[in-house]
Amino acid sequence: MRIAILSNNLIPNRTGFGSAIMVWAFVETLVKRGHEVHLCCYNYDPGLGKERWINGDYARAKQELDEFGVKVRLIELQPLLPGDIWRRRMDFVKRLIRKVTSPSVCDFYGGVAYEREIARYLNEIEPDGVIAWTVDAVAAVDHMEHRWPRMGLLVDLDHLARASNRQHAAPRGIKAKLYDAVDAIAERKLPGISAKLLARCEIVIDCAAHHAAWLRQNGVPHASYLPVPVLDQAGPDWRNARDRLLAENKKVRLLLLGHVTGAATLPGLFLFGLEVLPEIERRIGTEGYEVNIIGGGQLPPELKKAFDRPHVNVRGFIEDAQREVQSSEIIAVPTPIELGFRTRIAESFLYGCCVVAHSANAKGMSEIVDGENALLADTGPEMAEMLIRCIRDPELRGRLGDAARGTFEQSLDGAKVCTTAIMQLEAIAAGSGSSIVGKRGSAYSAKCDADLPGNPGMTDAGRPPAA
Repeated sequence: MRIAILSNNLIPNRTGFGSAIMVWAFVETLVKRGHEVHLCCYNYDPGLGKERWINGDYARAKQELDEFGVKVRLIELQPLLPGDIWRRRMDFVKRLIRKVTSPSVCDFYGGVAYEREIARYLNEIEPDGVIAWTVDAVAAVDHMEHRWPRMGLLVDLDHLARASNRQHAAPRGIKAKLYDAVDAIAERKLPGISAKLLARCEIVIDCAAHHAAWLRQNGVPHASYLPVPVLDQAGPDWRNARDRLLAENKKVRLLLLGHVTGAATLPGLFLFGLEVLPEIERRIGTEGYEVNIIGGGQLPPELKKAFDRPHVNVRGFIEDAQREVQSSEIIAVPTPIELGFRTRIAESFLYGCCVVAHSANAKGMSEIVDGENALLADTGPEMAEMLIRCIRDPELRGRLGDAARGTFEQSLDGAKVCTTAIMQLEAIAAGSGSSIVGKRGSAYSAKCDADLPGNPGMTDAGRPPAA
């Protein structure tokens, strides 16, 4: 089959951030199943976000895709059209007013602006199926003649992600706050808009358990949960490789990772720096362990001060982040927000690491079992207590790490996850899978329906688009 993958300014690769790793897993699995893969990266900005690609090098990411035989089409960012500045400002004011009074798809999803170019691209390659990464890509193909079955693939719910971004944003000026207020009003309609878009896809997969459950109860009954796919880069020799690295450590290494200004990282760093770390130091001092913080971006001044300690190493962007995970006795994931799926936990399970996480992360990742394959904490002091236990108890670390690797092999292996999704698309493309629409979802989804909260985050979301 010929499969087209649509992404908004995202070049997938093996070693980038969560979204890049996830889409790469689908690319690699599709190729290994014998499919012809085409990647359309629209809204592509060649001058922005190079750190998001492999070690800051787009060329290497493109080379990996070429080696896999993936055909890449880049649709570049549309520039602002020249014109009278006052007319543009008046048009912008009109858009703001309309956004408040009658918000539409184009107010939230910029992919609609690339609809014609994407349509020409799809008509040119004539795919057997389309995988649309995020609701933005779903919106970009929503009004086309649907000759091809579509899989809507996402993790975060946009109304919750926008709310979280605004909540944890740096202090903003009056003008930006006014835009935020406009968005907060308009985005009350966003949950319904995104659900309607997804409902028209033949397949919908949300890689966060609680978000998939919300979709099923809000107009997308065929939405399924599958975990974020992470390909097994450790292999059958994972234990020996990890033991060799751990033997080099002079102290117990505790690792936190992720872009330090990211929505899923920064709140956790504040919790760790202001509550968890001081409590650990108060209880056991600073000897016998070290804390490593890796990830791009600049820490806020308050956190720079909190981490200015001899046993804390803020190391910035690291080329081989996987080795850092593999060589750390403990992975701490203090993210206290119930948004999305923590790919860093799945990667830690891959290498058989001992994971101590905030309980909020289990909402999106139903494979986590407290006390069995990880330790979960509800507060900063609780997390400090659990980290102290793991620092002092190598047997506990080993037991949790072994169980984590077992969970990865059984439920999180990216090849298995992607194959489950791809087989649905193959069935529909072959004319035998239309019954998938309207079903409850995959077996992964069943366990997270019963405890679903009502409708979180419906009234607070937003970040202003560029004027």
